[in-house]
Amino acid sequence: MAEDAESTRNERLQVYLKLIDYKRSIGATQWTVLSVFTTASGAVVVFAIGRDTSTVVGISLLFGVCLYWLGFMLYRRYRAYNRRVSAYLIELEEQIGVGFQKYVDSFHQRGFSTERILVLGGAVYFLFGLAVFVMSLLGTIQQKH
Repeated sequence: MAEDAESTRNERLQVYLKLIDYKRSIGATQWTVLSVFTTASGAVVVFAIGRDTSTVVGISLLFGVCLYWLGFMLYRRYRAYNRRVSAYLIELEEQIGVGFQKYVDSFHQRGFSTERILVLGGAVYFLFGLAVFVMSLLGTIQQKH
């Protein structure tokens, strides 16, 4: 009887360890996706700053900011999936007597969340794009006079 309980605990522990690795890969993917989109967004904005016409600048900046927000939305999708895996890991922890995920989740609830920081960064990024576009419009108007 004790051997069966120990065998079940070991099986759950193996599942737990595999899920920890899977959760890590989801986290790596979420950050990779965000990094690709923010890098592409930055490249588009740099391209926009070097253009002469305000129309090209405006469209490029809009596209660049949209790329950032698309990357953020994909980040949130992976994050939501990661949270579900975390919830299941906590359930397994209660069954096998491990408390790592519960401890990590309590740490993440302190201070500003990553999502809030990314939203704040996106808002600043949008305002920067808007300022560049307005400066482009003013420069075009001044060149005509």
